[in-house]
Amino acid sequence: MANGDKLPIHLMIGRQDLALTVNRSDEEAFRKAARQINERLAKYEQTYPGQAYEKYLAFTLLDFAVFNLRLEDNKDIDPVMESIRRLTSEIHDQMKTL
Repeated sequence: MANGDKLPIHLMIGRQDLALTVNRSDEEAFRKAARQINERLAKYEQTYPGQAYEKYLAFTLLDFAVFNLRLEDNKDIDPVMESIRRLTSEIHDQMKTL
């Protein structure tokens, strides 16, 4: 990858200013991810006022980890769903011949 494909960016996540160098093609994903993190962090700060900041960060991390695990679990059923679609199609085809 050519050096021109990299882009230095700054992201504010919570109270941290992060300086990163990312692939140009990934810049939007990094910025969206930072927005999502900040939105969840703000939600926890508003919902549970008066807690330690580290607790808000921990809840935010946990929230994303659980979301990620659920996505991984859903990927596991994709082959099953494809088999069901294929079998359903075969059943419909057979019903048409009756």
